[in-house]
Amino acid sequence: MNRRIFLRSLSGLSALGVATLAGCTPAEQAATWETTRPGPKVLASFAPIQCFAANVAGDDATVRVVFGDQGPHHIKDNPAHVKMFAGADVVFINGLGLEDRNVKTIQRSLSKKVPVVALGKLLPETLLIEGSCACCKEEEGAEEHDHDHGDHDPHVWMGLDQAVKMVEAIRDELARRDPAHAEGYAKRAEAYNSKLLKLKADGIAMLKDKTERQFISFHESLNYFAKNFGLRLPEVIQTNPGQEPTPKELKQLLERCEKKGIRVIAIEPQYGSGTSAKAVADALKSKGLADVRTIVIDPLETAVESEFNANWYETKMRANLETLAKALK
Repeated sequence: MNRRIFLRSLSGLSALGVATLAGCTPAEQAATWETTRPGPKVLASFAPIQCFAANVAGDDATVRVVFGDQGPHHIKDNPAHVKMFAGADVVFINGLGLEDRNVKTIQRSLSKKVPVVALGKLLPETLLIEGSCACCKEEEGAEEHDHDHGDHDPHVWMGLDQAVKMVEAIRDELARRDPAHAEGYAKRAEAYNSKLLKLKADGIAMLKDKTERQFISFHESLNYFAKNFGLRLPEVIQTNPGQEPTPKELKQLLERCEKKGIRVIAIEPQYGSGTSAKAVADALKSKGLADVRTIVIDPLETAVESEFNANWYETKMRANLETLAKALK
């Protein structure tokens, strides 16, 4: 996204949010959180965090999502976001530079700040992967980017080890805010994490006999996923989500893929087939690399509300593992 357009978008969101709050009565704001459930009103930034929170909360808290169908990379202005924040007791986000700027912008529109818990920043250093977008290395000191990034790859929800820790952090925060239901939060977190650990064990079993241990991804969203299962992601097609590589970058990528014998290319449903992914696959085939495969791996950044349920994360991750297991030799 063009930097000026992005900054104009942010300022517009701030102004729109203030106008929205000024024009709404407290009763109208509360209406977005109408619920008969006890306990806190919990807002999650996007779908995986919503799923983690919903499994911990059960019937003891109300969980809603703010960026569910947009995902963390392409958040659009929406006055409803401000109203949702205004009615929440706590907001869980991924953090690590992913949604931080948007959340801060919304917070500036509120008369009273809502507590925000950045789950990614609570993970131990041993579970984090270093990473920053390639443009930062190439344009050091150049014009300010229109996106945030920290010292670590922010896509932590794609690792099951990381997901378990995020669930535990949600459990602890809800228990602290709502001690009357702490036992329920603890039991549900334990049960859900058992499912996640079983899913990891199943994935390891699916992949244990594969001699081919590498593939490339569409953007840098699958590093934690790959590492959890002993796989490698030596290359990525898009260094910035939604931005196709230049002809020079594509040529260099092809050369590296050919040299390393990379055969499996993972694309994402959020970005369609991707012209660059198709170009990579076609070029590798033309160079004689046998059985080049293009598969769809969902980084779980967006969710269709009608399809979302408490099993959404597990179902999507299992499908990813099954797809990859079929593609790798």
